[in-house]
Amino acid sequence: MTSGIATLKKRRKVKVDFTVFSYYSDFLRFIMNVKYSPSSIVIENSNLQASVFNYKASKSVLAKIARNVGQNQACSQITIDLCKELFIDSEIHDISPLDKGGKWNHERFVMECMERNHAYDNKSNQDQRDAYKLALIGLKDDSGVYWGIDPSFRNKGMVLCQIIVDGNV
Repeated sequence: MTSGIATLKKRRKVKVDFTVFSYYSDFLRFIMNVKYSPSSIVIENSNLQASVFNYKASKSVLAKIARNVGQNQACSQITIDLCKELFIDSEIHDISPLDKGGKWNHERFVMECMERNHAYDNKSNQDQRDAYKLALIGLKDDSGVYWGIDPSFRNKGMVLCQIIVDGNV
């Protein structure tokens, strides 16, 4: 007598890799030379959330915030447009910072990686954790490379997370 059917998933080899780009131009050079198509690419698009959160500041501070927001919005849109142009075989999604969800601390990141059996080599910063969350949104139960991109013009703020399932790049 059978009480149910048990399905065992094949244990997959999964590696998490981060690339932090010193400048946005470094990211552009990298992406123009990629020789494969990621299975999916999920990009945080700050254009989808048009709020500036600090309204109680001096005029000069508000102007600086507005410039930074504008730079990141441009960076997001250029990244999305370029990925759509270069990676026509990839699933490409843009999501707002709000839809990405709340920030993870390092302990939460470690727990999420351990739960999924995702191997990573180093400590994480907030930009890396954000890029990992983005890559998870596009992750499927198939072999391949899944990207999460947290765009920024800030020095060392542009982060690419690659979740590599059953293979090497």
